[in-house]
Amino acid sequence: MLIVIDYLLLIIGRPAKLVPDAEEIYVVGFSLSPFDTMARLHLAGVMCERAKKNLPTTIVLIDPNARKLKADFKSIFRADTPITIYQQKAEIADWSELLCD
Repeated sequence: MLIVIDYLLLIIGRPAKLVPDAEEIYVVGFSLSPFDTMARLHLAGVMCERAKKNLPTTIVLIDPNARKLKADFKSIFRADTPITIYQQKAEIADWSELLCD
């Protein structure tokens, strides 16, 4: 299963329900601001549960500031979680390439 997290979906809470089963998580244009405490708590809780079950996860971060954001995402998704970054706007990303890798 693949899930794409963007800010609108995160607000309505659907990713928190889908992330437990996802093998790949695409985070698109979401900076995980320190002010997004609820989002951080939801994602961290889900990732802790996944870690207890030893479930693999691949994170793909798509954002113009992806390199700067990577450390924040590592703090939520565990330090050993592989995070691939694409430092670009989602509008110009080659989605056929991203989703077929």
